[in-house]
Amino acid sequence: MNSLFSKVHRAGASVAALIYQNRAGFRRGLLGLGFFIFFLHALSMTAFADIIDLSVTYGYQNTAKAGRFLPLTIGIDNTEDRVFSGTIHVYMVESKKSVYEYRYPKIVEGKSSDTMNVTISLSSGVNQLLVTAEDRDGAVLGSRRIGLDVSGSDAELIIGLISENSAALSYLNGVGINDGILRTRTVKLDPDHLPTEETALDQLDVLLISHYTMEKMDASEAKAIRLWVQKGGYLILGTGAMGETAVNPYFTDLFRQTLKPEQMKLNMNLEDESEQQRKLACSPVYLNGGREVIFNDETPVVSVISTGAGLIAVCGYDFCDMQRFATDQVSYVDTLFSRILGKGRLDTLSVSASERTLRQYWDIQSLMSLSDLRKIPTPALYTVALCCYVLLIGPGLYFYMREHSILRLYRLSVTLVAILTTVLIWVMGFSTRFQGTFLTYARLKDISDSRIDEKDFINLRSPYSDDYVLNVKTEYYV
Repeated sequence: MNSLFSKVHRAGASVAALIYQNRAGFRRGLLGLGFFIFFLHALSMTAFADIIDLSVTYGYQNTAKAGRFLPLTIGIDNTEDRVFSGTIHVYMVESKKSVYEYRYPKIVEGKSSDTMNVTISLSSGVNQLLVTAEDRDGAVLGSRRIGLDVSGSDAELIIGLISENSAALSYLNGVGINDGILRTRTVKLDPDHLPTEETALDQLDVLLISHYTMEKMDASEAKAIRLWVQKGGYLILGTGAMGETAVNPYFTDLFRQTLKPEQMKLNMNLEDESEQQRKLACSPVYLNGGREVIFNDETPVVSVISTGAGLIAVCGYDFCDMQRFATDQVSYVDTLFSRILGKGRLDTLSVSASERTLRQYWDIQSLMSLSDLRKIPTPALYTVALCCYVLLIGPGLYFYMREHSILRLYRLSVTLVAILTTVLIWVMGFSTRFQGTFLTYARLKDISDSRIDEKDFINLRSPYSDDYVLNVKTEYYV
């Protein structure tokens, strides 16, 4: 008994030792596997994710308003010795089934950096972007995901500043206007590197130019500003002691009389009667086809003119000269924009992009619901086919079979005729069905004496809820 117990004990000790050894080996193996996986992960991160280092800034000082074009500045740093030749992708997800992608071919020399300036269309459902760098084989060599502060920008009036003394315009920032619904936010534009495409200005609500020599602006930059105004932008020009220098040569066509600055004692017409008058260099402003909105002793000092869907306002004084006064009199900025833009335009700017998009959708919904008229079935043809079917399976087939004494096959014959008629109707409707992705569009034309503005609304659909891809040429804007 003792011998048996000793054997069992020794056997149990051997099994316990074996289990302990197996556990120790398992732990060492698990630890080694963990180090191996970590090594592979680190190797893959080094080999792929960090080859191209991307940095992204958007809008002006990272401002983003939905429903508009959004300029992006993409920094590309190639950390390898070999040349990067591939594509920069910008992805936007509006919903689970809607993904928008922009592609830009790019070549960056080894161990060097480059910058891309592109413009994308930002819809109201997008709050983040994914930017990737892919080689020609489709391998992702770098990526950057950024969040967009879209909701915060909806309640702001974004004012772009072009000035040689932009610090003197700081009083325009952070002021509540339109009964406090909107709050102003100023962004400084580099006077030496202004946008040459009107879409790059689309994030701005207002562009204010003051204390700036207009001759320094390139013709392409001035053209971009004029096109931006035509499409709904609001431009405000301050002149002051510079007079014609502040508008020549790109905006002189607006004036009915030449600007002649002189020292004026201006009455600012604010509710607060203290410190109402300021002595400034100012010119009377008379515009061709414009209207005067602010007067000083019956002399117009601020006039506006509608241009396309936008507006241009010209002020006879320099806004930089108003720094001290406007800092003390906070109601000056609210009064200025209320007089220039009016209540209606300010209310429109106060509506969020999603509300504007929804309102626009319902305005054109009836037009967009129309399909290709060639796809509409011919009612007369189907009526004839239905009548022939009823006559055939009714008296026609019945009397024929009775005449030939084969009425026992009547039910089978009716079934066969019904199947054949179904196939015939399906074949007749083949030309009325959409086999793949299709689109309908509505084109609106705004015709004036000197120009025709077109806006196209495209309704893209896919039958059976299939996935679809729409490639748009680079010369078109969406």
